[in-house]
Amino acid sequence: MPYDTQLVAPCLLTLTEQTAAALGPEWAVTGLLGTAIVTHPLGLRCSLQTRDGLLSVSAFASQDSEPRQPAKPFTATTPMENANGGKIAELIHSQVLPHFGRRDALAALRLLSLPLRDARLPAVAQGTAARSELVLEGGDSANPALCIHMRSPRPGAVSVNVRMNRLTAERAIHCGRAALTRPSSHVEGEADPFPPEVRAVLDALPEINGAPPRDGFTNLYPAHGPLEILHDANAAEPSAPFALRTSDTSIAAAYAVLRTYTAA
Repeated sequence: MPYDTQLVAPCLLTLTEQTAAALGPEWAVTGLLGTAIVTHPLGLRCSLQTRDGLLSVSAFASQDSEPRQPAKPFTATTPMENANGGKIAELIHSQVLPHFGRRDALAALRLLSLPLRDARLPAVAQGTAARSELVLEGGDSANPALCIHMRSPRPGAVSVNVRMNRLTAERAIHCGRAALTRPSSHVEGEADPFPPEVRAVLDALPEINGAPPRDGFTNLYPAHGPLEILHDANAAEPSAPFALRTSDTSIAAAYAVLRTYTAA
């Protein structure tokens, strides 16, 4: 049966078109019977259906490297009331798309390249199903602005390390907030006064604690979670003295961080 949108309800088709526009420049709309579908050239497909006042967004994502293993279905739902393209796109980004990157390191590479593609940031990608890497082109090749390492010891298990350098305080705050996947306790009090830009990050991210500055460097970190923000008081670019690191983080958290990074 051919894919087209002839049988898709007009209200659902309009919502799907708005959703595709909000997802990014490479997303397109098609349909099958009464189901609307958003598609991406990298092979990502999400189906949108309505029933009893609810909108269901579904996708089939492989979690196994064995081709004979069926892809698993994943579904997120939201009330149709007050739904709009921006909200549905955010639901797809946060609850559906991360499943496409969990099979192995190559699937993770494909997914995590999306924010860079949308922002038209050139990057070098290489790797295998067990280990892959994505590095932003340009600037200092020995200390790139962005470097992502993905490891997959077995099918369905992927961990991601993200390194970001030369961040402004504002960008460090936004990316750090995206990386915080669960709340942690904040330790009150300061052993030493912090530079103003470090204090701005601490005030904006109450989950983050700061170690006293030492030799011009300040480490900021949550009580729980694989996040570290570094401040260099003697940075070569004084307006961007921060670096951000995550280690062994999830696909969903890494994807959220990259979307935030490319949106800044």
